[in-house]
Amino acid sequence: MVPVIKGENMISEKILNSIIDSKKITKILYEFEIMWVGWEIDSKGWIVQCDDNTKRIVMTNHCTPYFATENDLISKIKDYQGAIDNTKKAIEILLD
Repeated sequence: MVPVIKGENMISEKILNSIIDSKKITKILYEFEIMWVGWEIDSKGWIVQCDDNTKRIVMTNHCTPYFATENDLISKIKDYQGAIDNTKKAIEILLD
């Protein structure tokens, strides 16, 4: 069963040893921030090692963990770059 996670401080410990798609998470290799526009939850992502020694990306959707893909992270980078570009444009307009 995939756990529903409540509270930012408890997320990492709930991810560890959870089972997602029949794979048990045995180790958190890396934790990173996920930024959403207008959304205050689901703000962490993890690179984890599973019981079969595969490495996977874990993100949450409404506090429920799932395995994400590399394309999901690439999409987030594009979103971040768009926000950076728009902010730079706002500063250019302000200073023009």
